[in-house]
Amino acid sequence: MKRLTCLLFLLPICFGFSQENERELRLEFSAGYSPSQFFIGEVLHANAGLSRSAKKPGWYTNYAYHFTRTGSFSTYSYDYHTLSIGKFREWNKGHFYSCLGLNAGMYLAYEQFSEPYHWYNVGIAAFPRGEIGWTNDRLILSFGVHFPIGFGYYDNPGMDEVYQRNYWLKGLGALSPYLKVQF
Repeated sequence: MKRLTCLLFLLPICFGFSQENERELRLEFSAGYSPSQFFIGEVLHANAGLSRSAKKPGWYTNYAYHFTRTGSFSTYSYDYHTLSIGKFREWNKGHFYSCLGLNAGMYLAYEQFSEPYHWYNVGIAAFPRGEIGWTNDRLILSFGVHFPIGFGYYDNPGMDEVYQRNYWLKGLGALSPYLKVQF
């Protein structure tokens, strides 16, 4: 994961940005926190991505790494690491910015609480994207709600002994508001 993070930082430097509003590459960072979800507990979300302009004006292709931590952070938590690709359409009117789109990708999840349980989850996730915010020539500040939707293979040998099965289908879902900065 460290290599991916370094790559996301170095790509914009290698390729550079143009002075125009329709930039070829954009670097984006977002973070959000929700103190309480119904059955999930707290939700922390962080995202780093790279957006590249597509052939049609206003359209972008997005490559992103998403990190989501859910649970009660003091006693237990679940970490979801997702690599995704997607498309979004943006609209700019003066300093007003908005966009709609969808990212999809593969995730790996595991628990952060103690033995004797081991919990792993691998699956496919989708991230709807809808943001509003402020823009100028070099910077975009936007607000959105992180809502991943996904299902995957779930493996927990400790619970399998109790329920006498060796796999489950486990879902991914957490609602968290976030603030995003794009360069």
